[in-house]
Amino acid sequence: MTKHIDLIVTLQAHDGSEQALKEVLDDLQKDSLSEDGCLHYRIAQTVPPSNVMLLQERWASTEAHKYHESTPHFISGVERISPLCLTVEIQQVNWADG
Repeated sequence: MTKHIDLIVTLQAHDGSEQALKEVLDDLQKDSLSEDGCLHYRIAQTVPPSNVMLLQERWASTEAHKYHESTPHFISGVERISPLCLTVEIQQVNWADG
């Protein structure tokens, strides 16, 4: 059985770019959730409202995640996100509770 892939993505927007970043992430969420291999895709903003956004993603397999990274909506999303962010960090995680 192929193990699923869990990711946490931390995006720090340039000041004043928070709303534009949220709009791009909303588009990515909608399109990503339509993929067969996308099991979970959530967006969060740190509190108090700040310029840091978090994505929590779960993919059915390594293959599903690799496919996702080749899709037009992902490629376009990365191109749209890059000028809006100071930093983007992607971490693969294993949840302690299983």
